[in-house]
Amino acid sequence: MTNIMDPYSQSSSVYNMYAANGNIDANLNFIIPVYENMPELNTRPTKYTEQDGELYYALATAEVKDTPIKASKTVYTMAKGEVAVMVSRKHIMSDDTYWDIVMLENGWNVYVESSKLEACKKEIVDTNEQLDKATIDEENLIIKTTPVSTVETIAKSLGDVKYNIVDTEGKTEGKAVENIATGYKVNILKSDNKTIEKTYTLIKVGDVNGDAKVSASDYVLIKNLIMESKKLTQAGNKAADVNEDDKVTAGDYVRIKNFIMESKPINIK
Repeated sequence: MTNIMDPYSQSSSVYNMYAANGNIDANLNFIIPVYENMPELNTRPTKYTEQDGELYYALATAEVKDTPIKASKTVYTMAKGEVAVMVSRKHIMSDDTYWDIVMLENGWNVYVESSKLEACKKEIVDTNEQLDKATIDEENLIIKTTPVSTVETIAKSLGDVKYNIVDTEGKTEGKAVENIATGYKVNILKSDNKTIEKTYTLIKVGDVNGDAKVSASDYVLIKNLIMESKKLTQAGNKAADVNEDDKVTAGDYVRIKNFIMESKPINIK
């Protein structure tokens, strides 16, 4: 079978059939083969990786709420083993239980009882290894860099061309500028070293406020954007889209937070 989602789809159909006939609590005997070297937990396929944040799975079917109240409407049901990104563990106590805020694959940020979720096991990785990279978008005239990138990173991407860098106040920084920030302009110069041939806008991923560093103030801006619909600059909005899915969500907030708190690297396509 080449469709790895097919077992999940078929089991969901069978579950719905049993539920419709009131047989969910019926006693059934299953013969389940156990193979050598099987992982302790087998979860359904997911698009999430550890780069999206700390991953948790449902210990059993778990009701998902849009408010942390047991009696509130169930907006979704997580299947046993289903994975979500933890946004805030034990975020609030309500109805004598702790509630987590998690992000589902559809982008929803929702509440689940903390007791229903457990952290996925993960391999220990070298968190000190950061990614120094820059990409050039010729169509939109954008140079995008990772948080640890420098002027040297941009120079390698541009190759053997003459250029200068202009900060957000219009000051020409040349090639000696120590820090690069979201909103800076990179001017490609002609042979006279004066005439501008074209200009790129610099986007330093995670540097939402354009202060040349990725800090708590950046993920606060993202949080405010999501929660209060506060607007960002055009460059700031692109810098906030850390996972490059063309929208700003809690997933971007989590990645910046993990970069700051746990030194998890941020990569770009």
